[in-house]
Amino acid sequence: MYSLKFSSEARLQEKLDELRVSASKVSPMMKVIHECMVQVGVEQLPLLVPRLLDIMKKGVGLSTKVSAAQLVVSLVSQSREDLTPFAGLSHQQLIVYFSNTYSP
Repeated sequence: MYSLKFSSEARLQEKLDELRVSASKVSPMMKVIHECMVQVGVEQLPLLVPRLLDIMKKGVGLSTKVSAAQLVVSLVSQSREDLTPFAGLSHQQLIVYFSNTYSP
């Protein structure tokens, strides 16, 4: 009985997380942030990249982390060459993040 209750609560939590993530993708705030990302230049990257990685690492809530990850993807697609100096740092931090988050 307990496993059935736990299973249905886990499914409910998963559905809620899916809804939160999809809502954050189309929120007015994310639309504005994506429009502002077009204005990001090489000068801002040294400040922006570590902050985004920090949000992905320490952010509270799944939608916060997913939104930060979306911004990283957006940055990579728009400024791949400019992000090369940050690639090692980003890669290393992401490995640590995912290792800590998804370890059994």
